[in-house]
Amino acid sequence: MPSNKASVLVVDDNEEFCQSIANILKLKGYKVVSVYDGFKALELVKKDVFDLALMDVRMPAMDGVETFKRFREVAPDTPVIMVTAYAAEDLIREALREGVYGFLKKPLDFDEFFRLVAQAAGQGGTNTGGG
Repeated sequence: MPSNKASVLVVDDNEEFCQSIANILKLKGYKVVSVYDGFKALELVKKDVFDLALMDVRMPAMDGVETFKRFREVAPDTPVIMVTAYAAEDLIREALREGVYGFLKKPLDFDEFFRLVAQAAGQGGTNTGGG
């Protein structure tokens, strides 16, 4: 169980996937907010601080990498894990150059997913250190 209920923002245009991940994280004790596009994610991050964001790479209108770049301007200390079902090597390389925390491929390997989420959430936006 994560300590002090870390908060996670899940951003994915696949609503079913988004809700499934949100429900799984809630069962693990995380506070979760889900949105289905990058624009909503940016609105939220201007109002709230999250310990971690999980973000789909491929989304309509504004892809995950562009969302991530704008996200970093508002919340530079929040780790972002990109998630993709596609072999989007160019987008992955770009996101890594921009400082993304990590990558996961769909379908998720849940052991790797939980390890990476716990590791990243411990370094998130509301982390007060001393942990």
